[in-house]
Amino acid sequence: SEEDEDAAEGEGRADLRLFDLKDGRERTLIKGEVDGFFLSADGRTIAVELKDDRLRVLPAGVPPPLEGDEDSGDEEDECTRGSGLVDLERIRLDVDPGAEWGEIFLDAWRLCRDERFDEDR
Repeated sequence: SEEDEDAAEGEGRADLRLFDLKDGRERTLIKGEVDGFFLSADGRTIAVELKDDRLRVLPAGVPPPLEGDEDSGDEEDECTRGSGLVDLERIRLDVDPGAEWGEIFLDAWRLCRDERFDEDR
């Protein structure tokens, strides 16, 4: 049935909701397409991991602009400052495997030394 297909399609996805402690109200910021989120250290910005491997960065507590919202001046699916969507295709990361391996080795060594070493054995 269509309901089963819709449920399977959205499986593992959730809503992003805001609970206001001052007035005790809850509201939905993003409905049914959230895979995860990360809040900045200062609590002012939130990065929301959306379905289809998209990323949206917004001021915390502010709903994203709606499609056709005249105030944003942007389309919902366009990667612009107003929409908050990040174009992940433009991000490039240079990795030095040798340096990464050295860092991983040292981190693993420190973890074993600090957490697993027992002088009594």
